[in-house]
Amino acid sequence: MEGFGKIRRALDGLFQGCYYLAGLLLFILLFLCFATVMSRMLGEPLTWSDEAQRFIMIWMTFIACPVLIVRKEHLVVDLVQSVVKNQRVRNNFYLVGDFLVLAFLIYFLGPCIRMVTMNMIAKSSAMRISMGLVYICMPLGVGLSIVAQAKVTVEHFIELRKAKKGGA
Repeated sequence: MEGFGKIRRALDGLFQGCYYLAGLLLFILLFLCFATVMSRMLGEPLTWSDEAQRFIMIWMTFIACPVLIVRKEHLVVDLVQSVVKNQRVRNNFYLVGDFLVLAFLIYFLGPCIRMVTMNMIAKSSAMRISMGLVYICMPLGVGLSIVAQAKVTVEHFIELRKAKKGGA
């Protein structure tokens, strides 16, 4: 169990880094948005800024996703909580939900990788950078999300095992 504690702390550090990177990207996005407005007001619009803002927003979204999973702040529907009153049954539903999300993320990783490889040659219209470099955030973010969801699922499973041993 001590080995899992070390892995857990390392992953927490990784996801904390993702959190700060997403915050930095948000700051850059806001600064670029301000610069775009100001340049248009001065009559010299930045031709590449709209595209850069879009790319930064995409990267920010995929980098922040695993952070939200680990912090359990992502959008969830609490239908199970309102319908199922038995705590033990509810916890089992949540565990099944964790496994379903993990399965979906693993399935989604393949198409993300294909999307990147298919778009390595294509160039963006204004900045002329490879679209593969823009889309590489997808498998990166989904891969990190898989690790985050696996961490959450294992922690949830351990909690259920402790509760079962304590309650039995």
